[in-house]
Amino acid sequence: MSYSLILSYKGLALLFEANFPLNPYRKFACFNKGKALLKQAVKKDPANAEIRFLQFCVQTNVPFFLNYNSKINEDKLLLLNCRSRINDEELKQLIKNSLIKSGYCNTEEKMKLL
Repeated sequence: MSYSLILSYKGLALLFEANFPLNPYRKFACFNKGKALLKQAVKKDPANAEIRFLQFCVQTNVPFFLNYNSKINEDKLLLLNCRSRINDEELKQLIKNSLIKSGYCNTEEKMKLL
């Protein structure tokens, strides 16, 4: 497992942690720290499908007002185009299902996944 992948999962853990504090400032601080770690992981390894998938999942599920949605289409395109290079069949299936259910793929893109 690469350092950038570990970094992305650490960021993801902090993003999940942001759901639990009652103090809104603490929530926002956890969210920002997790977002920064995930962004750093993407910057270190921009072609890593698993990292980009994590970012896609986060960005498509956080509230819109947090303004963390600028890379959705970029991640979607990378995931659509790199599926053939992913060796992990479970990850490949998870990406496929998530893209189809996300609401961000048009009919043509969904057909490409099937």
